[in-house]
Amino acid sequence: MNQTIGLCLGLLFLALPSFAQQYLLSDKELEQTQIYRNLDEALANPEFVYILDLRSQGITDLPKEISKLYKLQRLYLQNNNLHKLPASVAKLENLQLLQLEKNQLTDIPKIVGKLANLEELRLRYNSIKDISKYLGKLTKLRVLDLRDNQIKRLPETLGQLEKLEELQLGYNSIQRLPKSMGQLQSLYFLDLAGNPLYQIPMDLYRNEKITHLNLGYCQALHPVFVAEWACYLPALEELHWEGCNFEKLSEKERFEVPKLKRLYLSQSRGANLPSFFLRLGQLEELELDEGQFKTLDFSQAELPNLQRLSLKKGLLEELPKNIETLKSLKNLNLEENAILAFSADLAQLSALQTLSLQKNKIERIPNNLDQLVNLRLLELQGNPIKELPSCLGNMPQLSGLYLNNTEIPLEDIQALKELLPYTAIQY
Repeated sequence: MNQTIGLCLGLLFLALPSFAQQYLLSDKELEQTQIYRNLDEALANPEFVYILDLRSQGITDLPKEISKLYKLQRLYLQNNNLHKLPASVAKLENLQLLQLEKNQLTDIPKIVGKLANLEELRLRYNSIKDISKYLGKLTKLRVLDLRDNQIKRLPETLGQLEKLEELQLGYNSIQRLPKSMGQLQSLYFLDLAGNPLYQIPMDLYRNEKITHLNLGYCQALHPVFVAEWACYLPALEELHWEGCNFEKLSEKERFEVPKLKRLYLSQSRGANLPSFFLRLGQLEELELDEGQFKTLDFSQAELPNLQRLSLKKGLLEELPKNIETLKSLKNLNLEENAILAFSADLAQLSALQTLSLQKNKIERIPNNLDQLVNLRLLELQGNPIKELPSCLGNMPQLSGLYLNNTEIPLEDIQALKELLPYTAIQY
């Protein structure tokens, strides 16, 4: 009898770690646990360690004893000097998040494929060249960040990550994507920026769930192909297309993306912006920074929902024509261009809250700016402005007014400060 009881107790004791490994705390429960930041302290209290944060500690090697942390769910190791992971990491069966950004890893070891509960794996800013095929065993993985490495090829097993929602591959040396990526039916966020890609799998081409797509500086992909691909993504809301060559796009090009809300076209080439970019009815943000056009016309624009327009660091010599048609615009950034005149038509943008015109060549401000009743921030610094219009004194709603490096007399600014006692005026 005693032997039987002893045997049962022994088996129960052996089963305790396994039971602990089966029970995972929710995010809300994890918020209530202690975050351990000292490895020795954590190893001395393994039954209490759910989160271990060892970031920026100059670590070159992890001890094999880390496997003792059988309850560990989140492990932060970013900004260290790790070249490899010990095989014992594979025993961290509860691990859900592994953060290894900014280390010295050259590959993803196959032991990572044994972390059956892993949901988030971040490896940005390493020197990874090879990705183990065992990565495909991480069937619970939701987030995979491999940006800024030296990856040339991806394994076909990538398509086995059926729960993968976010895949970041930006700034590697990838030319082709595996056909299996078309099987990633949960994928909604895809970052391929800065890769010499020239081929996209057909099934990925018609993914119905992708809402965020980053193809910035993918110069090997023809702009016509990118425009066409966007049309086949019915859920697309955000498109990064920095470095686009407008000269390779004709006005007849099809670009119908009905749900697109944010479009980023900075550092694009070409003196003319294709008009189809201005016929996106749901667009809320349009970024055209560092463009090559000297003028821009919104007369044919159909952008009823546009709230943010950025055209900074460009070659514009005048305010965009017919900009007053953008009735929903709240944020307009035109800083660091070569704009000479400040059009009075700008005052028709009644929804405008932020206006940045710093570092242009503007000498005069129109006397109807007080019509911008919702304007909160006005940036005019770095312009050869010589006098202030009286209308500024009628804008008590301004929270910030920047007049640094202008030619406005000090006494005029002091007088304006008396009229606007609650406005922070920088000069």
